[in-house]
Amino acid sequence: MEHMVVPASLLLQTAEPTYSMCLLPEVFKREKMIEGLALVRSLAIFHSDVLLERLHDLSVALIQEVKNLRSSVSRAAIDCLGDMFMHLKKNMDNELDNCARVLLSKAGESNLFMREDVDKALDAMAQNVTPVRALTSLINGGLSHLNTAVKKCTAQHMCDLVERTGPWRNLSGKQDITDKTLPAIITFAEDNSQETRFYG
Repeated sequence: MEHMVVPASLLLQTAEPTYSMCLLPEVFKREKMIEGLALVRSLAIFHSDVLLERLHDLSVALIQEVKNLRSSVSRAAIDCLGDMFMHLKKNMDNELDNCARVLLSKAGESNLFMREDVDKALDAMAQNVTPVRALTSLINGGLSHLNTAVKKCTAQHMCDLVERTGPWRNLSGKQDITDKTLPAIITFAEDNSQETRFYG
């Protein structure tokens, strides 16, 4: 009995999407994922109103891709988050805690390009979302982290935010700002790492 050879294009047209994705080579899946992330970036830049309807679902999916073990996919997702911070601005406020936490965890990786991408995305976050929410998310995501690079990254972006909002606002006595910012600054100033202390 002879086996019939079925072209891959026919297989992709007739099979269910989930089944056909399982049959694809890993490289093809990765390329499709990167293409999809590029599409989301384009939507964030040129048609951001389209993303607002399902922003939470999209953020959850992006967070999963930031955690992807393939650095090319992870970096594309990090860049996508940065563009979303830049173009969706304060609409991203509700997604900050989870996004900041996953970005900060990637700041501790040894890949220099990854750390640079994370730094750009966190900078876009600090420049475009509500400063108080960004401060809170940075403190929650990085203050008690064990990795020195993560602490340094947190302290650096926190320092930028405090300078941007003005020290007078952070020392105003408002409970939501002062109660979180001052203890974090003290913790960073007493850290074992000289780089972290520099920003503390």
